[in-house]
Amino acid sequence: MSLVRERPDVRSASCVHVDVWSIDLDNWQGPVLAECLAVLDSAETTRAARFTRQVDAIRFVRAHAATRLLLAHATGGHAAKLRWDRSANGKPSRVLGVEWNLSHSEGMAQLAVVPAGTGAAGVGIDVQTTALRFDASRFARRYLSPGEQRMLGERPSRGALAMAIARKEAAVKAVGLRLLDALDTDTSSSSTVVMPGTEENAARQVRIKALESQRGGAVAVAVAVASRAANPANQFTTTTRDWLLAGGGERVV
Repeated sequence: MSLVRERPDVRSASCVHVDVWSIDLDNWQGPVLAECLAVLDSAETTRAARFTRQVDAIRFVRAHAATRLLLAHATGGHAAKLRWDRSANGKPSRVLGVEWNLSHSEGMAQLAVVPAGTGAAGVGIDVQTTALRFDASRFARRYLSPGEQRMLGERPSRGALAMAIARKEAAVKAVGLRLLDALDTDTSSSSTVVMPGTEENAARQVRIKALESQRGGAVAVAVAVASRAANPANQFTTTTRDWLLAGGGERVV
């Protein structure tokens, strides 16, 4: 694969490692739209057709096509034939043993991939644009815990609020929950966070990491590790790469 602007973290054999792919959906250098559609399944194409704005539909198709191509590279499978497990909430999760999660906001997308056999029980990633289109203080009161609200203060900056949202979203996605399932969970700490359990799963620990801001957005990634794993989510490393084409039009995947 041909990669550019790689931003590595220190990798350790005793840690879970997360590959994070940054995908620019507007300054697109990937396959043309027809080729993107060709690798999506019927559910994805149906969702794409429901968008009222063409730009949103195109961004969706590009994000999901890039995801399939990158997961095909990670698993050795065929992009158009990949089928993944789903959580109790219906969210896509594991594919051929590889944990992954996708997030996109406006023209940005972030994909987190954890190779099979690492002990990770789930991964979550979230990107939030700092150009928030909603009442920030109202959102904080509804979805953030008292501890998270105290950390932000009475008049948080857009960047601080975007990161608080990204951290919480990444954490709930790592354990297959919805945001409403973890309203009282404080994810503002840099230490390991215990996420609430469900009827299907016991409470699990996650470690959350804020990543370097990407194109005006806040990005956070979270890893959940099985309780009997050697590394109980105490640390994990990341490598962030931009997904592009190689020179001369050759695809990277």
